[in-house]
Amino acid sequence: LISQTNVPMEKLVTQNIFMDINSILESDTSSNPLNLIEYNQYVMDAGIVGGKRYFIPTSYSPDVVVASCEDLAEISDIAGTSQQLTYSDIVLISEKYKSYLFSEDNFAKSIFYTCIDGQVDTDAKTADFDDREFIETLDSLKGIVDSDNNAGGRYLQRDEYLFSMDGRYSIFDLAAEVCRISELGETPLILNLPTLHNGTSAQINDAIFINENCKNKEVALQFIKFALSEKTQSNMTGADIIEYNPNVSGGFGQSYPVHNEVMDKLFEKCSSISFDKAFAESYQDSLDINTSNIRLSAEDAEHLRKYIENIRNFSLHNAYSNYNDKVINSITEDYLSSKISLPQFIERLKAVTDIYLNE
Repeated sequence: LISQTNVPMEKLVTQNIFMDINSILESDTSSNPLNLIEYNQYVMDAGIVGGKRYFIPTSYSPDVVVASCEDLAEISDIAGTSQQLTYSDIVLISEKYKSYLFSEDNFAKSIFYTCIDGQVDTDAKTADFDDREFIETLDSLKGIVDSDNNAGGRYLQRDEYLFSMDGRYSIFDLAAEVCRISELGETPLILNLPTLHNGTSAQINDAIFINENCKNKEVALQFIKFALSEKTQSNMTGADIIEYNPNVSGGFGQSYPVHNEVMDKLFEKCSSISFDKAFAESYQDSLDINTSNIRLSAEDAEHLRKYIENIRNFSLHNAYSNYNDKVINSITEDYLSSKISLPQFIERLKAVTDIYLNE
């Protein structure tokens, strides 16, 4: 079981270290064989590489930023129905809004790394760092990293940054933030950060891999069934909680179930529970906000559901962490601190990435 690991899984998957799990699933002669139709097709298919199912995802988390349509009113295309932010959008927003974009200064830097990762194909062992649009985007993103780093690592107040959420959150915390924005008389907007793919995306938190030399296939199959069962999926993601408490419900982390019926239960739970406690904490000193019986409106619940159900691209959590941390970190930090020029950075990026892909 791989859980948010920093092991270079993106390379191990292509080196025949893991078993094709389809062979185990197809050999199941029990009265209750696993039926993958009951699970999110898009996240389950992420485990298939080259026609072989190398891993079984058991949970995932969307990559999101949250704002209001009013916050982004000056950029009508983004404030409309789009769910996907592009790198160009991030640059445009930074130019339009002089405040900090994110609550944490390292978040802009993570987008910079993701932009580089998107040019690397570990399966084909190729990288394209000569694309003109990519090079121009890196130059622009560096400016955003510089701007957000001006905070000096201090804690930013809410009115100092644009996006009220950035990263990965439990569905309850995400729903609570949607409620908060609506209660302020604004229109919530959930957007996907620029990622390795076009379209909305999510990271796979937990996945089951099986060693190619596994001698306990029957036991492995039972564990897969256990991890994917409705009971386990519900317990893992909080689908059966009685009430929302921001200090407790967040303990489910950012896990979203791959089981379709459990996901439906989560949507129903978000629509039925009250988010009073989240508001009581956020507005405990305000006399202008009614913090009782705060619930998702039908419209907001549909917006939340539509966003999550439209996610099409799934990748392993921190799939490129080894590459980012150990291969390109030093030269990237040199560029971001202006110790080397952009052309020098591109040439060094090519050199170290070629070694990484072919070692």
